[in-house]
Amino acid sequence: MAGNRNHEGPFNNRGTNTNFWSSSENSSSNAWRRNLNRDNSDVNRNTNYKENGFSLRCLKDCIAEILMTKLKCQIKSKLKN
Repeated sequence: MAGNRNHEGPFNNRGTNTNFWSSSENSSSNAWRRNLNRDNSDVNRNTNYKENGFSLRCLKDCIAEILMTKLKCQIKSKLKN
């Protein structure tokens, strides 16, 4: 697990937690994040200072690629019939 860099600079939680920023702001200084913890199967959602160094995960291109693959399979299937 990646851990994070807190707003004061040090790295924390390496091996125990991973935090991913959401694209949604909560305020001018806070944004939503998701937290994964090695000791808990839940995915937590809460806000943190934007100054913290959390991981980013870009899904837009992945979703587009999945949809295009599905569309291509549907077209191929219809062409065979």
